[in-house]
Amino acid sequence: MMDREKFLEDIYKSSEEGLKEVYKEQEENKENILKEIAMILLTYTIVDNVLSLNKKEKDSCYNKLSKLILSMFGDEIKNSTETINNILIDAAEKNFKYYGLKDNKRFIEKLVNEHYRGLKFSDRVWNNGNDISKMLHKEIKDFLNGKINANQIKSHIEKQFDVNKYNVKRLVDTEIARIESKVTENYFKEYGIKKVRYNACLCNTCDKCMSDHNKVFNVDDSNRPSLPRHPNCQCFYVQEDDEKTLVMNLQLFGINERKELQKLIDNGVINKVNYDKCYKYFNEQFRNGVTTPIEIVYNDKDRFIHIARRHTNMISKKQIDNIIDSLRNPNEIYKTIDKFGIEGKGYVKNIDGNQLLTIVRSGIITSYYPSESYINKVKRGELIWAKR
Repeated sequence: MMDREKFLEDIYKSSEEGLKEVYKEQEENKENILKEIAMILLTYTIVDNVLSLNKKEKDSCYNKLSKLILSMFGDEIKNSTETINNILIDAAEKNFKYYGLKDNKRFIEKLVNEHYRGLKFSDRVWNNGNDISKMLHKEIKDFLNGKINANQIKSHIEKQFDVNKYNVKRLVDTEIARIESKVTENYFKEYGIKKVRYNACLCNTCDKCMSDHNKVFNVDDSNRPSLPRHPNCQCFYVQEDDEKTLVMNLQLFGINERKELQKLIDNGVINKVNYDKCYKYFNEQFRNGVTTPIEIVYNDKDRFIHIARRHTNMISKKQIDNIIDSLRNPNEIYKTIDKFGIEGKGYVKNIDGNQLLTIVRSGIITSYYPSESYINKVKRGELIWAKR
């Protein structure tokens, strides 16, 4: 798995690339305003480096510039919102993929449009654009009234557009950090992570954030800082590696699963032709998810490798149908906790007098016919749902 710091650094760099079209439009808008101002300077009298206009001329120039500003910012806000939305969706999808979590288009859209400190990102885009528009109107009015001279107006306009560019970048970085934090916290919850380490390497200009760098927190510590802590904050958490975590990673991400499966094929334990057909059939059944009484179960494309390697008797179309049936029509569903302390859901189904157990944990699925003693152990756990 890619180093988390490098992964996030790449996402922030990618967002900067995505904002180039926004910056380009901002630059064009700035040049159009400056061109209009240059025409005014060429058209009207300048006395002591200050425009000399009567009321009618002032009103005419102001109205023309105001109309230009309002028109360009209306378009800019619309285009910026669309571009930023795409950047944030991309960041969310990459974070889900990084953790091996199953993404969901509707959930990602909801995540992208969640409020941060009372406002959605689109509200902030509109507010930022509106604020810059108001400031430009003020600069124009002061210029036409002689409070800003002919030599100063260009730098005043450029300053406002510099603020505009900074606001957009700050907004995007803050929203990416918010989304990253949400997905990461979801990962911690899904996989029972107990301890995490604070990392402020990407946010090294903030003394408050740096003071917590490398500190280890319990996930459920009420004093653990929520992220992002401030606009432009790029701090993040990583799980604190220990023996349990390393074993869990091997389990969750299937390290060496393919190699071990290939050994079984090479040794004649598994028939490759039959396996390939079943692998394809298994993935087809989960293409759009399988609806259970309590959730929709999605499949990571390598989960059948996990099942086949450990339970070779499950490599058949009939057994895959039984797995699907155990999810759609279980007898009971129990909360499960494995030897590493990772929580999941155990779907129990009576198949021809045998108890099939299908365990689900996010995109991870395993299914087999355990011993009677193990089934009884599962059934001593918390009952989530039972068929009536």
